[in-house]
Amino acid sequence: SMAGMKRAINEFARGQLDEADADQRHRDSMRGDEIKEGIKAFAEKRAPRF
Repeated sequence: SMAGMKRAINEFARGQLDEADADQRHRDSMRGDEIKEGIKAFAEKRAPRF
């Protein structure tokens, strides 16, 4: 998810941001294992294990 965020920032800085593509990358990242672990760790009040 961090890579997708960096990509969007770089595309925006270059004036090449495809909003639909960035939105799809965001939606995809919300279904990944990283976000699931982050939410679980937050609920359990512990550091995430990526």
